[in-house]
Amino acid sequence: MTEDLHAIQSAFRLTGVSINDIRLYEKEGLLIPYIAKSGRRWYTDNDLQKIRSIRELLRKGKTCNDVLRLAALIPCWSFPSCKKRGQIDAVCEGKQDFLQPCWILTMVRRVPEQECRLCEVYARIEDYADISSLLPPQKSR
Repeated sequence: MTEDLHAIQSAFRLTGVSINDIRLYEKEGLLIPYIAKSGRRWYTDNDLQKIRSIRELLRKGKTCNDVLRLAALIPCWSFPSCKKRGQIDAVCEGKQDFLQPCWILTMVRRVPEQECRLCEVYARIEDYADISSLLPPQKSR
């Protein structure tokens, strides 16, 4: 089965999330689009759902860092699909840092590896809205 791929303009139209916000989600590591050799970003239907979910979490007062911290607490190495499962603990960045998820820790030139799209923790970002209450409320300044 082939997934539909959407350019950023389509992602904006289909989600109602601004192009600048979509780019911010990618920059912050919350979104890993497919990147063509030309550098053009492509978004799947699952990515569109992630974009909507991230926007909803941010509307509820969470920050991009809150979402990343929450992802970091999920033991990615315990999933069968983890590429580092069974390797020596010191090799798995996710076991060493509980502030950022593994796909952020393995970024090359600030771009997550494309195989990180397959990470079950990354794939479940849209589920975070249900468990975001685990994060402490933000202190007002």
